[in-house]
Amino acid sequence: MKPYLFLFAILLSVSSLYSKELSVKKCGTFSPNKREMLNHIFNRDLKAGETLQEREVPELDKEYTSPKGRFLIHYTLTGDNAVDKVDVDKNGVPDYVDSTAYFLDQALDYQVDKLGMVKPKSDGNKGGNGLYDVYLLDLGCNKYLGFYGVTIPDGSQYPTSSYILIDNNFSKDDGYYDAGVFVVPFNTFGYDALKVTCAHEFNHAIQFSYEQYTDKTDVLAEMTSVAFEYIMHPEVKDYIFNMNIFQKYPNKMSLFSSEASDGYYWAVLFIKMLENGYTPEFIPTFWKNTEKYDYLYDNLNATIKAYKPDSDIDKEVIELADYLYHTKSKASLGKHFADAKDLDSLKFITARFYSAPSIMGSGKLVPYAYFPMRIVMKNEKTKINDTLSIILINLSKEMLTSNYMQSNPFSYKMTELNSNSECDTTINNKYCFKLESKNSFIAKYYCDAISNSSADFLTLRDNAFPNPYTRESSFIAFPLDEKVENDVAHLSIYSIE
Repeated sequence: MKPYLFLFAILLSVSSLYSKELSVKKCGTFSPNKREMLNHIFNRDLKAGETLQEREVPELDKEYTSPKGRFLIHYTLTGDNAVDKVDVDKNGVPDYVDSTAYFLDQALDYQVDKLGMVKPKSDGNKGGNGLYDVYLLDLGCNKYLGFYGVTIPDGSQYPTSSYILIDNNFSKDDGYYDAGVFVVPFNTFGYDALKVTCAHEFNHAIQFSYEQYTDKTDVLAEMTSVAFEYIMHPEVKDYIFNMNIFQKYPNKMSLFSSEASDGYYWAVLFIKMLENGYTPEFIPTFWKNTEKYDYLYDNLNATIKAYKPDSDIDKEVIELADYLYHTKSKASLGKHFADAKDLDSLKFITARFYSAPSIMGSGKLVPYAYFPMRIVMKNEKTKINDTLSIILINLSKEMLTSNYMQSNPFSYKMTELNSNSECDTTINNKYCFKLESKNSFIAKYYCDAISNSSADFLTLRDNAFPNPYTRESSFIAFPLDEKVENDVAHLSIYSIE
């Protein structure tokens, strides 16, 4: 009998819900619970609408000025907020504090001195002197916080001064209970987390120093802060965790959302641009343009066209679909994301079997989001199914000036191909696919597993265990031909339908 490899798939019970996954906290800069946060940190009792006038944290009894004299680091060696006392260079300052100062100086050198972004506004002497204040606190063990870092503006009108809070250790042991569930706040730990947090939060400090007129800059703010993590510390892959959430819920997040956290995920657009010919200098231009354009769409469009005249925001969003699709086992080395193989596969929202003579379907999608779907065509001759993968993209601009993002409807039809067929795409010279109500939708098409005959298919199928899967075991095993290319296999599990 011909030898086969067997791939075992452990079936885990996963209870993560959409709402829980997308509530992952990375940066608290735009948290709606800012007042509660400040009351907890600074032991105040601020009422709605009140702002913090002074920033004394009695627990943080030590200060350190960064080597270039730009930042004042507030920290302590005792209590819950204590930093590790390790001092390898024996300069009398804990290495964690030294490193915080170094990475912040590095962020200012790059983002301000090299790229020309504005320097954060001075706060006068609010933190004790005129230097930019950074507070090292135990953010990771507190349900009021639970962030890598937070940048807090002193005023409600931009431009304004600000200050930064950073976790005191990014420990793997950090966490807190929220509604009876233990939450681990970090995906990256130790000095790697410190690096990207300094780059991320300092960019927020810069952003608050622009006179902003553009709407929905909170999303842009998180996009550019995550982009600077990627630019300044490419060896740290923290952004991949957010990209993988985007891969799972591409239909839930709009580029023009009013939710700042959607910017964590849409940073994938800037990363795609940076890997496709754009230099980091395009990012400062976005922020200069916040003083010029009322709407984020106009800002993004103008900035992109200035750097790439033959492109615009729509073209970049359409092109991004190819990058999202070509991940994991479909990664094309050198053609798409540099980290494509480390990213999760794009999740398809629906998968349907074609039933002759036609099938029709419909749905809704918010503007500037993706709706991946699949249609499977049974092939009785070879027992191998043909699959058409489709990524619908809603490029509707009607709602972009509104804070309420209304979904737009779409519908499609797939039929047998004939001489009178009007198709958006054809499959295997047999099927015709057409978007019936296009509105502002466009589609990207990918043909997966187009049929090849296989004499060994029945043998392979019969060696799968258990078949069918009826939950009597905690794993499944299925055979792979020894000719599997690159030791990569793709397993698709379908419902009984």
